[in-house]
Amino acid sequence: MGRTLLFVGQMPDDAALFADGRHRSPAEFVDTVAHLAAGRDSVLIRPHPYATTLDHLAPLHAALGNAMYTGANTYALLLHPNVEMVVALSSSVLAEAELFGKQTRALIVRDVSAQKLAHLLTGSDFRVDAQVFHRTTWASILAGAPPQARAGRTGATIRRSYGTRWGAPEAILPAPATPQLHGGVTVHFGAGGPENEMLICGWGTSGCSGVWSGARHAVLQFLLERAFRPGCRVKLGLKMLLTPSRPRRVAHVRTRGGTRVECVFSGSGSIAEAAAHVPIVADDILRGGRVELMVESDDVLAPAMVGPNQDGGELGVGLESIELVVG
Repeated sequence: MGRTLLFVGQMPDDAALFADGRHRSPAEFVDTVAHLAAGRDSVLIRPHPYATTLDHLAPLHAALGNAMYTGANTYALLLHPNVEMVVALSSSVLAEAELFGKQTRALIVRDVSAQKLAHLLTGSDFRVDAQVFHRTTWASILAGAPPQARAGRTGATIRRSYGTRWGAPEAILPAPATPQLHGGVTVHFGAGGPENEMLICGWGTSGCSGVWSGARHAVLQFLLERAFRPGCRVKLGLKMLLTPSRPRRVAHVRTRGGTRVECVFSGSGSIAEAAAHVPIVADDILRGGRVELMVESDDVLAPAMVGPNQDGGELGVGLESIELVVG
């Protein structure tokens, strides 16, 4: 991926985005990031894993011609030798990046005054005093623990305890190659197939009949099978949930070059299907022949809204298939 700058996104309602008494956004720092990215081959934008929209990152993505979204493991990115610099508004990933020997740049100095933040906080975050993480705090806590509580611990204990994974994985494999699309071949999405490597971020539920975005925005990337030729287009098989109060819904597919295709879903059933025909032009081709598509929905719906269903998740657009149509 050449010499790369990594921009790390945060949750839009993160309390750490308040600086100088107001909420700050990546859109304010487009020129600064562009200056830092000058002379580099690419810019990777890593959205926060729990972000349900890319609205706050879209101005940055649109302004930088060599930028693309990535959903790769953050620690795998920090270990990658081509990632030279890590930039964020105030993400704690910046501190971790320094441990990996990366250049870093924080774009804001966040407010830490409780008085400044008291009338601004509207999210669900809460502040933890830094002393909680200091080694002297834990030394005093563990000093009174029985010997068996201090011995025999393995590095994976905390991961098992919280049912999650964090930090660098035990074995970081090279990032999988982005799949190629071949003319006239329809690729169907399912559970765990190699085609799922096209799904970069924003995608959630998957199954034998395709994948669903779990957010208003989702990103898809692939390689063309050969050098770009005018007249090619991509056909996406899409679907959306419908409800009695929402018998008609609209999704959009947007290319890196700015083409925006509308796809309308309507009918009497709970799921409607439609095809989006997206022309690919030269401006849509990124470094290395990569094409990036943004699949957007105005909102997300829970399956429970359609009928008896215990699934409390939310779904945006379903993706069943993709086909490269040449000529």
